[in-house]
Amino acid sequence: MIDSFIGKKVKVYWNLHKQCWSVIYKTKVVGYVYSIRLENVHFVVQKAGRQRVLQEKKKNVHAFVVGTLIAFNQQKPPDYVLKISYHPYLNPWFHLILSPEEKIDECNFVHCEDKIVYGKNING
Repeated sequence: MIDSFIGKKVKVYWNLHKQCWSVIYKTKVVGYVYSIRLENVHFVVQKAGRQRVLQEKKKNVHAFVVGTLIAFNQQKPPDYVLKISYHPYLNPWFHLILSPEEKIDECNFVHCEDKIVYGKNING
């Protein structure tokens, strides 16, 4: 089913309950995968959702990796070495794991596996 979305723009997020990545096309969850690879990526954090997390101390879906789907359930390529993460209590943006103060907006390629987003060619 998800292979019909290759080449299309999707949003993905780490699903805490299923322990995998949820894939959204337009406004609907179209599947669940253990790893996914996207290109022409930008990172989105919805302000209101993050504020709700901070106030209620309870997680909700409000941060997404958005890009064109190129593959799923494959091994991480060795050249995807930059580790990108998001932590709502730390900052309102995605960041390199080793540099949480440095905001990451875009990336040419990402491979999402486990809870980590591995990047290649970051653009700010």
